[in-house]
Order: sequence, then structure tokens, then C-alpha cells
Amino acid sequence: MAATIKQTFGLAARVLWMRLRFVLAVAGLFAVIALWNQLGALWDRAVVWLSGEALTERGVSPDTEYFCPMCPGVLAAWPEKCPVCKMPLVRRTRGESQLLPEGVTARMQISPYRVQLAGIKTSPVGYLPLAHEFRTRGTLREKDLVAAPISPWDVPYAAAGAPVELRSDRLPAGTSLAGTIKSVAAADGAGQSHELQIRVSDAPQQLASGASLDVIARVPLASIEPYRSQPRELPPLTDGAPRSYFVCPDHPGWIRAGGGKCPFDDRPLEERRLRDDQRLEWSCRWHAGEHHSETGTSCPHCQRPCNSPRVVTYVPPGEVLVVPESAVIDTGSKKIVFVETMPGMFDGVLVELGAKEGGYLPVLSGLSPGQRVASAGAFLLDAETRLNPSLAASYFGAGSAAGSGSSAVIAAASSAAGQTPDLLGALNLPPDDLLLARRQKVCPITRMALGAMGPLIRVEVEGEPVFLCCAACKSRVRQSGNGSTAEPIVP
Repeated sequence: MAATIKQTFGLAARVLWMRLRFVLAVAGLFAVIALWNQLGALWDRAVVWLSGEALTERGVSPDTEYFCPMCPGVLAAWPEKCPVCKMPLVRRTRGESQLLPEGVTARMQISPYRVQLAGIKTSPVGYLPLAHEFRTRGTLREKDLVAAPISPWDVPYAAAGAPVELRSDRLPAGTSLAGTIKSVAAADGAGQSHELQIRVSDAPQQLASGASLDVIARVPLASIEPYRSQPRELPPLTDGAPRSYFVCPDHPGWIRAGGGKCPFDDRPLEERRLRDDQRLEWSCRWHAGEHHSETGTSCPHCQRPCNSPRVVTYVPPGEVLVVPESAVIDTGSKKIVFVETMPGMFDGVLVELGAKEGGYLPVLSGLSPGQRVASAGAFLLDAETRLNPSLAASYFGAGSAAGSGSSAVIAAASSAAGQTPDLLGALNLPPDDLLLARRQKVCPITRMALGAMGPLIRVEVEGEPVFLCCAACKSRVRQSGNGSTAEPIVP
């Protein structure tokens, strides 16, 4: 009886196996396919454990990689720590696009071989005593007054009191007269031509009225606007003054005197040392024009304490910050300089520059002294980012910092019309809010231009006003201990 039951169960098992073997084979195949990444990771781990070889090329998965958010050039196929800052690497999908820091249009890294092959060379950004020189020919109208036409391009440099040099054929060879600019006036009602009046300090007798003179003026850029208004008198370093500050790498406008996290992406703030030519100043969070050297000073407009830190760089007397002309890529609507952030890694940074002088361009914003820029081969880097924009995105998370939404459409339409879009000016914001919004420029969440999506949303984060492009961005702002409030700015 037992043998009969055993034979019956054996026959049933064989029949069931014959019927289901194809189903089980297909199910097993699908299971292997579904768990292929895990099985590959286990196999690689086993090989590493048995052979001791670091097979980082295989990686955990062919679709994922690990990068350091603090050091974008560090990539690995395994979940390990960054060799630079010792932070755990973050997992992401290969080719996943990430937002770049504010002001950066592109990011790419090329091998040392390609750097040498392309002839890319870098040079530091520094200070030089640049001067603008213009020449004209004038007529002696009075004993000590010379009138000369001047080009409209040179009018901004003809500051009253600037010294000039006067030369004439009637003077002995090698001698010249000294003079100073008295005034510049429009020679016609349309303002197309201007006349320069120069006061001569001591005109000789051989120069009669109506004599022609060559006028040569060399005006230091540091003596005219906007360079003259730059901070120049470095205050002494007092006891207890902070020598470092904390900033978010992706939101450079978020500066704190102490540590913490960025409220927009929850990343830890980086500590950076102040240079010898830098100091921390404290401004009012609601009135950006008010700033003081000591924290806690009462704002004369709102009586609130000025405790929002900002970094102020003091320029040496008589000098301006310059960048080589060969390092600037001029697209017509913007100027870009490639800054070397790591060996072989370059960031395309938007800069604001003045007019060229002697092979250099004075820097108004976008660069800091000591940064190294690609002074040779910059056009090759620009061509690489345009011809192969996915190169940087595939490996280093380069994404569009300006966005591709309505702000890009508005900017493109305005550029085609030959106009500069004034998105904030059309919102009729209060003067204080307009000043803060113009200083912020972009939404910290979407990186779109403020005003591109209509009325702004004002959020108070840690007691500081921050503007967002739309209400959807409010949910992505990290709530602080005191909470945050938001209200629309309605025209």
C-alpha cells in the first residue's frame, strides 16, 4: 500500500514537472533578468573578495554612478567616500542632469592629454593699473583754454580734473604742456558730437590764439565710475573679527557667519576663509543698500538690526580687477569666461566686463582675484560645450542654469527684438522689494529669472526675505525652526 502511494506521488510529480518545466524555465529567466544588477554586484563583490582586485570599472550597476556633491569632479562606480572631502558619495543615474551653481552656464572636464593637445593654458585673475588713452587735436581759444572735439566713446573717460598732455609743433622738440580737463559739453543739440575744454596751466608766449595742439589723455580706470565706487580703503583687522564664512555652493547668495544647511537644497554650508583683502560686512535684510562694519547696527529705515553678512573685497588703490582678452567668449548677448575649478575641470561663468584696454578687460562682476581662467584655448572649450553638450551632462551633472521655460522664451524674443528684457520692472514692485529682487536675480529653486512667471512669491527664510518665481517653489523651501512665511507680491 505504501509503495503504491509512493509510486502515485512520483508519477504525479513527473507529470507536473513535464507540464511546468517550460513555465518554470521562463519564470527563472525573467527572475535572472529582473535581478541581473543585483547578481552582477554580488559577482563583482565575490571576485573582489577572492582576487583582491578593485574592479571599479564594472560598478554596481551600468545605469548608476556615485558622485560627490561637494567635489563635482569625483566619480565612482561604487558607494564609497570622496577622497577630497571624505563625504559619502551620492547615487544618481548616469547622464542625469543636475542644476549648476548660479552664474555657471556649463561645466565640463577633459583629460590631461586633451588639455595638452588643445593647448589650453590658464592664468590667474589679478589687479592691474589700467588706464584709457585717447587722442584728439584742439585749438587754443584763450591764453589758458583749449577746445578740442572728442569721440562719444571717450566722453565717459573725460572726467573733470583729469590730467592731459598737450603738444605743438611750435614748441621745442621733446617738450609738452600740462593741462587738466575742465568740462565736456555737447557741441550740437542732438548730442552726436562733444567738445572737450582743457585748462592749460602755463602756456608759453609762442602759442598765440588759434594755435593747434595735440591732446593726449591717459585716464586711470580707477578714477572713473563704476570702478571709482569700488571699496578701496581696506579697514584694519580688529580683534574678534570673523575670518571665515559659510556659503552654499549652489546658492552663492546664501551666506552665513556660522554653519548650517541651505534651506533650498538642504546641503551643508561650506566654510571658506576670507582673503587678506576681504572683510565681512552686515546689511539689512530688507534694505540692501544699508550695510555696516559691525553686526547688530540698527537700520535707519526699518529699525531692524543689520545682521545679514556679505563678503566685501577691497581693491588696491589705483588698480582694477582684470581678465585677459583671450579668456573671454563674447556671444553678443553675454560674456563667458571658463574658470578652472579643479585640474581639467572648467566652469563657464557669466561675467560683466568693461571696455578693453591694452589686451585686458576690467571685471565688474563674476570673478574673484586668484581664480585661474583659460586664457588660451577658451574657444575650444566653448565649441566643445556647444557641439557636444551631453559630454558634461553625462558625467558631471551639467544642466541648464537658466532653465528652458518661459524665461528662456522671453529672453529669446527680447534678444531677437534687440531689447534687454526687464521682467522685474513690469511687476511694479515696491522700491525696497525691487532692489532686493534685482540683487537676487534668479529663483533659488528653479534658477529661472525672477518675473518670468508673473508675480513673485516672497518667503521669509530664517528671518531673511527671499523671492521665488511661483507658488510651487514654496513647498521645496526647507522649514527652519522658526518656520517660514510666504506671501505673493501683487502689483
